[in-house]
Amino acid sequence: MFIKAITVYASALTICISPSLQGQERSQGETETDPHSNHVINVQVEDGPKQIKVSFGERGLLSWISTVVGLVDTLEGKSLGFLEDDCLDTHIGEDLIIGEDTEINCNILMIDGDLTVNGIVHGDVALINGDLSVEGDGRVTGRIRSIGGRGTGTHSSAGDTVGLDSSHSHQVGLNITKGFNMGWGGGVIKLVAVFGQVLALLLLGLVGSFLLKLGGSYVEDLSTIVEKKTGRTILVGLLVAVLMAPVFLLGVVALAISIVGIPLILLWILVLPAALSLTWLLGILLVSKWLGNEILTRGPRFLQDRLSPGKLYHTVPIGLVGLGAPLMLASLFSIVPGTGALSVVLVVIGITLQVLTPLVGMGATFLLIKRRII
Repeated sequence: MFIKAITVYASALTICISPSLQGQERSQGETETDPHSNHVINVQVEDGPKQIKVSFGERGLLSWISTVVGLVDTLEGKSLGFLEDDCLDTHIGEDLIIGEDTEINCNILMIDGDLTVNGIVHGDVALINGDLSVEGDGRVTGRIRSIGGRGTGTHSSAGDTVGLDSSHSHQVGLNITKGFNMGWGGGVIKLVAVFGQVLALLLLGLVGSFLLKLGGSYVEDLSTIVEKKTGRTILVGLLVAVLMAPVFLLGVVALAISIVGIPLILLWILVLPAALSLTWLLGILLVSKWLGNEILTRGPRFLQDRLSPGKLYHTVPIGLVGLGAPLMLASLFSIVPGTGALSVVLVVIGITLQVLTPLVGMGATFLLIKRRII
């Protein structure tokens, strides 16, 4: 029953997650203003249909891998038993506050978000990579399970009162997670997620190397421009990106006011964004090719012995992983106490690379077209 249910649930997550869903912190008991923030997912398990309410915050899109991994691990171990009940309120990538004088008659599952209880929760509470805080007269009458989090306050659970505070977090972790330490359980999830990202980047790199191979001499000319005129390429790409929106709008207006151009408006609307997207992709692949070549030429000996800098299907995948390395390392370092500053630096580097890399493709393409025309 658990495996069948989680399969349907994971499928529903990939469909419902949307980057347009906002609201990092939500308060239960207040009027809901965002009609897209809640989803009701119907799942069919062996003992009948169940409904799961899911709310996605702005971090939800980034955490779906750890979400699925954590749910499979938790539910398969039957440490929660949520699917045996009728109500499961799930919050992904957002914080939840249960207000005073508010009673929730439902089980709550928090994923990559914190739960603050000022009222009463008549049900079980589970947290995956999130913290629990029970304040004032707040109470949780059901069971509490946590993977990768900690708690403060007190709660009533199956007739027992268990103290949750930072000084006893290790002992609490042993009591309520059934084998998972509350601090490092989330680390295991992040490690699995990063491993999956590396595999995905390697696969995309193989596809990208095939696309570059189709470019032939055109790709070689672009690579030469990127390597010899890197700074100029980025500046030209930035200028092209800034001017692209006005040029696009002017083109639409010019075609609209001319009788001959009216049939071409649709073509213009489709072709220009497609060409722009292609140059962005090209920039990522070209930088990956260059970075992969540098890594295989000057990097670790064990890579040089097994991979060749002259082969696209070696350099592009390695370079693509190199581009994603800062953000992946930041995720891993966030597990280790005292490395917050290093994680921030890595995030800044990673975001900078993600912004500059596509500009390389636009700049190199423009410079090559200019050189061949002039």
